[in-house]
Amino acid sequence: MPTRAAISEIVASLILLVIAVSLGAVVVVWASNYSSLVLGGIAENIDQARYSLMELPLIEHAMLKPPHDVLLWVSNEGSTDLEVDAVYVVNDTVMGYYNQFYVHENESYVLVDKLTLKPTQVAKIMVNMTEFEISRGSTYVVSVITSSGNRATMTVIAA
Repeated sequence: MPTRAAISEIVASLILLVIAVSLGAVVVVWASNYSSLVLGGIAENIDQARYSLMELPLIEHAMLKPPHDVLLWVSNEGSTDLEVDAVYVVNDTVMGYYNQFYVHENESYVLVDKLTLKPTQVAKIMVNMTEFEISRGSTYVVSVITSSGNRATMTVIAA
């Protein structure tokens, strides 16, 4: 009988060894997939952040012209082209998001959906806020938003 007990111990040890190796393999595969997913996401975020840092929109001057117009002089102070997607105007009672605006070209204004600015280029943008009237003496916060999510913001008081 002692011979039979020894074989059972060997079989039990082999079964435990197979289970341990299988669990180890599962953990290694999971960790490999998880780390590649995380590192891939980090790499994508780093590329997006690097691009965002290379573009730098700046509102050099803003002017409110009652009853409905906002004039902005926007420049690109970054090292890569930037694309202005929208203008956002807010005060205590008003909130306006404009994904169409006018750009001053050749002594007239042209309605556009986007504006591409090369580094150091300046453009004059006009937003016509027909849904509300600009109140003299009121404070407005004007933002220019780029396609990568960067924004330039300026506070302006209506004259």
